[in-house]
Amino acid sequence: MNTQITASDAQKAELDGKIMGLLFFMETHFKDKSEAASDSYSLLSKIGKKDDLARYIEGMINNPVGNLIEVKSSIDDIMRTMAITFLDAKFIKQGELAHQIGLKSSTKTYISYVISLKDDTTENRRIFFSILSELEFSQLGETLTFDLKFVRPESIMKMEFVAKLL
Repeated sequence: MNTQITASDAQKAELDGKIMGLLFFMETHFKDKSEAASDSYSLLSKIGKKDDLARYIEGMINNPVGNLIEVKSSIDDIMRTMAITFLDAKFIKQGELAHQIGLKSSTKTYISYVISLKDDTTENRRIFFSILSELEFSQLGETLTFDLKFVRPESIMKMEFVAKLL
């Protein structure tokens, strides 16, 4: 019987050991995740199989920078969604001033709205710009660019939107 251990076997064993070490840490220190960590630890230590949690940890070990970028991207997506939700709610609250309001564009770093006012006055525009300013001057303004355009009712009717608010 050949009991020789290859370099790749040793690397796999080392990686599995690191994963089990982190799973053990999670099991003992994070009570709310302890059941998932315990199941994952048991699966890997007893039959050598990795579940989603073990594969996630393996990815963190193998590519820590990539995982940090992925986490940052997820946080950015959540923040953009929160900004849109905030603006939607605030703009809808001012709906009596507008014919139509629509989210024109939304990318990772850019959010654009188009509004057609019933009475296109400086004061009515200021109301909408002040809502937008709440986010522009917050930390969200450091990572997101906001745009607000006012157009005539006949122009807005021809536009396509990601979402129509009114």
